[in-house]
Amino acid sequence: RGTLVHSVLEKVWSRLGSHEELVKAQPSWLSELVSSCVNQALREIARWYPQTLTPRLRQLEAERLQRRIMEWLEIEKQRTPFVVIENEGRHTVTAGGVRVTVKIDRIDKLQDDRLVVIDYKTGSVTPSQWFGERPDEPQLPLYSMAIDDDIAGVVFAQIKAGDMGFKGVLEDTGIVPGVKSYEALKLNITFNSWQDVLNHWRDTITALGNEFRHGNAEVKPKPNACKWCELQSLCRIYEISAQQDE
Repeated sequence: RGTLVHSVLEKVWSRLGSHEELVKAQPSWLSELVSSCVNQALREIARWYPQTLTPRLRQLEAERLQRRIMEWLEIEKQRTPFVVIENEGRHTVTAGGVRVTVKIDRIDKLQDDRLVVIDYKTGSVTPSQWFGERPDEPQLPLYSMAIDDDIAGVVFAQIKAGDMGFKGVLEDTGIVPGVKSYEALKLNITFNSWQDVLNHWRDTITALGNEFRHGNAEVKPKPNACKWCELQSLCRIYEISAQQDE
């Protein structure tokens, strides 16, 4: 379902192109546009899942997506003016000697030419997980390294039923509704400027890349890492924990 939401929004913004066009669009025309994009996205993915996406299920999914996307666009209308300059763009980042290819869902340009990097999410996100020596969610900090121009913020577009909104970190409050500036966030790290935030992310990701490139395999997982690990039978973390208890 997350893939479908991404696909529909990519198609919608490819047609709209800017905040101005969104705001001035007639409700009936906008609804038809979203419906067209929803049906196109469903046709594309139905080829791969013909047994799952039966005609009846496609109808139900189309109705769900229509409601969800229209609700999300109302939130986008509340933003300050912007132009969508990139959808699903691929970038290459080098972190500590490790080359990583990333696909950024969307990049918006503000009126002052600063950029906002946006990634679509259908689940819950917490920007505080982007900080520290070993961030839990380094995805958007990594994206910030892929952009050479002036970045005003990196945000998740959380398109989750009952909890829709932007979540992220901005240079200034007010750029995106509901998202605070880095100065207003409650973090364990103090930053003197927005550039310090970007430098912190770059230094952190670079250090992680260096560790990976040099084969650092220290058994020191983050608290939640073991929940998702498929190699627990080979891991020594429980052995080390037992030794520490003794």
